[in-house]
Amino acid sequence: MPFFSIDSKWLLYSLDDYISDIYIQDYVDCKERIIAKVKEQMKQRKIFELFNLIEETFKSYKEEKR
Repeated sequence: MPFFSIDSKWLLYSLDDYISDIYIQDYVDCKERIIAKVKEQMKQRKIFELFNLIEETFKSYKEEKR
């Protein structure tokens, strides 16, 4: 069975919409980093922690950008 099922693809697209609506410009630069973290969490079946992880990743990116 492939890693990405229809449900996990839907989740990634939904997260993409959610994040891009909130962060817009900075999100574009941080998108690949966030998607990598999401994929790792999905492998570990920690779906409920994804939104906190996204926030942490974005904050870390913003600090690096300064």
